[in-house]
Amino acid sequence: MESTKPDAIGISPSRKPFRIEKRHNGVERPLPSPLGASSKLDVIQYPQYSSALTRLLWSGTPSRVLIVIKPSSDDHTEDFLAIVKWLGRGKKLQVYVEPFLFSKYESSELPLLTWSNEEEAQDVKSSVDFIVALGGDGTLLWISTLFGEAVPPVIPFAQESFGFMTCFHPSDHRTAIEQVLQGGFSITLRSRLSCVLHDSTTAQSHHLGLALNEVVLDRGPSSYLTSLDCFADDTFITNVQADGLIIATPTGSTAYSMSAGGSIIHPSVPGILFTPVCPHSLSFRPLLFPDSVTLRVEVPEDARHNAWVSLDGREKQEVKKGDYLLITTSSWPLPAVSSQGDLRDWFTGVIHNLSWNTRVRQKALL
Repeated sequence: MESTKPDAIGISPSRKPFRIEKRHNGVERPLPSPLGASSKLDVIQYPQYSSALTRLLWSGTPSRVLIVIKPSSDDHTEDFLAIVKWLGRGKKLQVYVEPFLFSKYESSELPLLTWSNEEEAQDVKSSVDFIVALGGDGTLLWISTLFGEAVPPVIPFAQESFGFMTCFHPSDHRTAIEQVLQGGFSITLRSRLSCVLHDSTTAQSHHLGLALNEVVLDRGPSSYLTSLDCFADDTFITNVQADGLIIATPTGSTAYSMSAGGSIIHPSVPGILFTPVCPHSLSFRPLLFPDSVTLRVEVPEDARHNAWVSLDGREKQEVKKGDYLLITTSSWPLPAVSSQGDLRDWFTGVIHNLSWNTRVRQKALL
């Protein structure tokens, strides 16, 4: 068994660089050069052509992989072991897992690596070439929290049923991963939202993190309606009087936002959804902003109570009167590998999971 602390972990080679191309009607369109010199995945900061197929091409041979699994289930065991043995022994890759999973298999002969402190964790995250996700959509949400900036390409395998983001079956892991190792595979760049909380009392700002699905402000334990003043690029839009407000990515459009009446948006559409939760109004319709906008949501001084904010359903934080949130589209999307192309994968999820527009077809007129 390999050591938990490889000698080269602190000075290991950087993640293999790669470039992104757009393919539209058979024509390749390379993206512009990244801003600044970096070995991280900042090459995927740029918006995509709306009707293009995004492909990833390696500039070197991938050598490190991180496997992330759903920790609360043992259903992944057989698939996990098969993937680890094939990647570690067959493909000679360095296979990393999170510490809780490493401890479970520490006494085995599996070729696994992990980290023991935050510094080592950052070294691993900055050098991993791609990620294998075993679980469901929630596993990709967890991966989003692990990577505060650049995210390596993620191959999402569905453990139980296919979700909106998990488009591969574990039984096809060799075919899917082999395609990734060779390069030239298609990816969906799933935008994330950056959320910054400004404290009016201390005049300090705190970055709350990145949301792959949505940022939610609600009334928390209070029985009063939430009062929120909303601005787009410093232009006042409206005062929200509702149970809450959902600001979602296109990826999150099939989650909480949809349940609250928001539109369903393809993840490649660059935009930010603005969806009220049970507004006390007959005319408050959900909106879709361009992804370039900066949204400012403030709890006014005359509000009856404070609000609460959460990112992707994680722990809530209180937003006091006078405080405000700045929400923007992050420069660091999550690149998810596509199985049949992002359009077909997305429609498969919408139709399979939501039974979208399912009805008996009319018979032809005689």
